Amino acid sequence: RNEKLQQYLENDRRVLRFQTFWDENGKYGSRKYYTLHYYLADDTVEMLENLPRNSGCAPYPTFWRRSPLRKNPYISATPGMLEPPAMIYKPQDLICGQTIDVMGRQIVLYDCDEFTRNFYRSFLDLEQVGTKIHHPPLTHVKLRFPPYNGFGSEEDSLSSCRGLMPKPPRRDEQKLLVDADKVLRFEGVLADDVEENENRKFVIAVSLGDDSVGVWELKQRNSGHSEGKFASRSRKKNPATGTWFKAVDFYIGALLSINASPFRLTGADEKALSYMEEHPEQFAVADVQVILQKIQTLTSWLQKQEGLVSGAQLAAAAEAHGAPLHGHEILTLSRSFGHYVYSLSETAVDAGKLLEALPR
Repeated sequence: RNEKLQQYLENDRRVLRFQTFWDENGKYGSRKYYTLHYYLADDTVEMLENLPRNSGCAPYPTFWRRSPLRKNPYISATPGMLEPPAMIYKPQDLICGQTIDVMGRQIVLYDCDEFTRNFYRSFLDLEQVGTKIHHPPLTHVKLRFPPYNGFGSEEDSLSSCRGLMPKPPRRDEQKLLVDADKVLRFEGVLADDVEENENRKFVIAVSLGDDSVGVWELKQRNSGHSEGKFASRSRKKNPATGTWFKAVDFYIGALLSINASPFRLTGADEKALSYMEEHPEQFAVADVQVILQKIQTLTSWLQKQEGLVSGAQLAAAAEAHGAPLHGHEILTLSRSFGHYVYSLSETAVDAGKLLEALPR
């Protein structure tokens, strides 16, 4: 009796159909869905991949070409090696909710069609129950630009990533024309704990036309450092915010990191102070009305003071009343209501004038 022929004649065109999936656990892994066909005529298996739209995969749906699916895959035998007997998957091995091994991949069977259920119910007395699966949420991975390599400006490097034909970055021509000759100069010191840097002084210049920043060291006797350029004039990023330095980031008392060196701004020239007071909408530390609103809680303290109050006393009182002031804000008050000198430690504010200016 030819069992293979008999099996073919009885089961020709009878195919079991299962829905399966495989979770690829890799860096760019995802869940892949397959349709498994089991041909009862010759006990062969075929697996077709179900590709969704815009999957990015090549349109070759055949994952396993129709052939017996072995439970014990082997390496091609060479002369002198014994080939293990084949153990192939049978219908009783395909149960919904269980897994099978296909080329080292754990394939999960989660559902089947009605013909397959009737077959298992009639011949194997088994009820195939579909498993409800939860599809993993789709996440869109946004491509990021490569890090800046240091050649040219950062805008030039980005333009080469945005298109095949790089275009020069656009500049704010109006700002360049209006603020081309405007420079804010500040005096700064190194805010580190190195004893050799205590006497070093620097000039930090901010060009309003292109927001470039430059640092120059002043000559100090017996400092051990020569005067000259410390940081070339260019656009620099603020490590605290990750954005480019703007003019509003510079004010007396500010602590900034430029070229990996911490600077504390201790002074500014008259031109810089005047420009900041003329544009209070940009520089809140130079806006008198904003500062007066901030120190309204000092009314009772100011009523007890007479004459000039030093900047240090005003700062201590503001700190005690929950309204701390920056050094630049104290300097702004002294220029409007008191005695202003270049040194911040010698500034003074008239308590009477300041009390009258406070909003009621």
